[in-house]
Amino acid sequence: IGSRPSWGLGALAIPDVASDAGGSAGAQRLPPGAEEYRLLASRVAALNACVDLFVVAEEAYVGVDALRPLVQNTGGSLIYYSGLDTSALPQDLFRIFSRPLASKALLRLRCSAGFQVARAYGHLTADDQYSNLFHINSCHSESCFALDLEFDNPSGVMTNLDVQPTMQLAFSYSCIVPVPGTNSYQVQRRLRLETSRSEVGRLSQDMFGSADGDVIISLLTHKIIHALATEGLAEARMLLQDWLVMLSARYNEHLMRRREMQIDVNFQKFQNLASLPRLVFGMLRGRLLDAGASSRDDRAFVAHLCTSLAPEALSLLMYPRLCAFPDLKTKQPAETGLALSHMSIAKRDTAIFVLDAYTEMLVFYTKDAAATHPFPPPPDCTLRRYLQEVKDARAICPHVSHAQDGDQSAYDFLGRLIEDDSGG
Repeated sequence: IGSRPSWGLGALAIPDVASDAGGSAGAQRLPPGAEEYRLLASRVAALNACVDLFVVAEEAYVGVDALRPLVQNTGGSLIYYSGLDTSALPQDLFRIFSRPLASKALLRLRCSAGFQVARAYGHLTADDQYSNLFHINSCHSESCFALDLEFDNPSGVMTNLDVQPTMQLAFSYSCIVPVPGTNSYQVQRRLRLETSRSEVGRLSQDMFGSADGDVIISLLTHKIIHALATEGLAEARMLLQDWLVMLSARYNEHLMRRREMQIDVNFQKFQNLASLPRLVFGMLRGRLLDAGASSRDDRAFVAHLCTSLAPEALSLLMYPRLCAFPDLKTKQPAETGLALSHMSIAKRDTAIFVLDAYTEMLVFYTKDAAATHPFPPPPDCTLRRYLQEVKDARAICPHVSHAQDGDQSAYDFLGRLIEDDSGG
């Protein structure tokens, strides 16, 4: 699709400015006509069909937020390009239609005594009759789902410490496989079982030390996306900030009890949590929660993408990774995970930088680097091969752009150094 549906059944009106801002007035209102796509999504899902949507935006508003249920409820793929110049449509079409798919899938979850599944996130729908049973129209090897667990009694899992907390997952799906010795294919039904056990933490240090920062941000993002849809942008931003404040307060309450100790807001005792403040800041300043950083269509696309990404990829989308290469011949970056600030650039004035934001990659030459290395990078250089390897490993082909300091092309890269100001 290249423009907003504007005629007949399912025609979408251009939303007003107040609705597009998603401010304090509450949930962002969908334009008239959006309900038609929600009803159509239910009918398509009932037929076990899958809808993929590729949007090449040629006007200000296309209607991705209204069309999104048609994709999400059927297990399809949604890819948004801001224009033809950033489009990688041929590459993405090939990747999506050539990768193996699982269809008509059922996901069943069981927990041992003491806790239960509270909520499930991702491109799935709960069964109307049976609890903890979910339907998935279509998925692939990079599809990701998330679960919220809660205690089902006041004592939790402490009632029987002889039994480790256990969760079992049963995943049943259909796939197309080749028939041995022939050139034909057949549909095969498969069942996969996975059982996981966890230790019970006796102290608060055990809980903080065993937590995974990327997984925490992934679950948090699912909840923020739900708040964004039901309560609006302003409330979602406030909930995210409140969550970080409460986490820091509980952390200091349990681990920094001495009066002479200073308040630790960077989780210095646990490196596995040290990335949380930066990721939350990146989320507040990023395409999902900053109304000035993206269009309404782009924000809907990012929300859809976040609901199926693996935790590591989602963290990359929330806070892009800045890497430094000393030259064009180095196979791997000399430094990675740099702060998104001008200071990071100034300290490495001869380096070539790569900013990886998952859906796009920016190559930036400093003035000294531009004076000693060809710009843009030659097709046969090692840096180009590194970029291609990263692109090949992605579910979505990222758009690669090049910029050099002192040029007009540098504005986009320098504008992404979000730690240099406190706006937003």
